[in-house]
Amino acid sequence: MDDVHIADRTDWRDYWREASEDDYVGELTTEIVGVGEDSREPVGTLALACAGAEAAENLSRALSHEWAVYTPEQAATVASAVYAQIEASAANLRALADVLGPVAARGDLEAPEPAVALLRKAADELGAHVQRTAGPVTDALSALPSDLSLPDSVHETVAAVAVLTGGELVVPHEPDDFDPEDDTFGCGCSVHLKHAGEAYDFHRGDAEWSLTKESDGVARPNGSMAWTDWVSFAASEPCAHPKQLAAEIKEALARDSA
Repeated sequence: MDDVHIADRTDWRDYWREASEDDYVGELTTEIVGVGEDSREPVGTLALACAGAEAAENLSRALSHEWAVYTPEQAATVASAVYAQIEASAANLRALADVLGPVAARGDLEAPEPAVALLRKAADELGAHVQRTAGPVTDALSALPSDLSLPDSVHETVAAVAVLTGGELVVPHEPDDFDPEDDTFGCGCSVHLKHAGEAYDFHRGDAEWSLTKESDGVARPNGSMAWTDWVSFAASEPCAHPKQLAAEIKEALARDSA
């Protein structure tokens, strides 16, 4: 998602709504949206409720990593989405309160009034909290000062990693003679590194960042080299934060030489 100044937004919900247009988000949510549109029985209701709980719990796991967000805009987007979950939770508690009436009317439960009152009270408290704090929080996060400039292509990412690691940037192409939109294999550049008497190569291939050790390579009949073992990094985006990749390279080299 491209960063957009807060002045271009009129609602705190705009952050997560813009981010939800990302293809990866769509892959994760398409089935959930389908269940929500088609469900008319408890199996769908329970599935959606549990999927929401799982998503919230796993977001906590993702946020426990120091590289969970790079920019103020991304932090604001996460906050926006969390507040949207709280707002939706308030609406869902009200909807649950509403549906208990028909369930009681058909004789499937009795005396729901006390539970309904508690549900409505909880919904009102959650809704009031969102109304009071969602806008100020997302505004404050988006306005945090930052001079971070992330790479615009795989080539820029590789070049930045070479600078940060002190490695040798290997460029097999002429300047600008590569497809900046190729996120899978990139431009063919790599970073040649030496550590503890071994030589390593950092590069992008098969939509991931990898580190191979030259001594692990196997010669093919045509003279080229092949590897059956390599290090894949947690940072997989083509324009990942170069400092994250440099940190992961350092950790991988330390593990290999231990």
